[in-house]
Amino acid sequence: MPLGWKAAINIWQLSSCQILIAEETLLHLAGKFEVESWGALPLKDREQKVNVYGILGMKKK
Repeated sequence: MPLGWKAAINIWQLSSCQILIAEETLLHLAGKFEVESWGALPLKDREQKVNVYGILGMKKK
């Protein structure tokens, strides 16, 4: 079953509309987006830091 947007995305959305995703979500996106690493960040309710990536846009073919 393909992952839908609501099920697939662990997103944090900032006021500038920057979409941030965890590394686990990045793996599910299968290279469809250009991303930049934001590094390992501490997140609420997580014991370990999470590798976070910002989505820059769709990957060009």
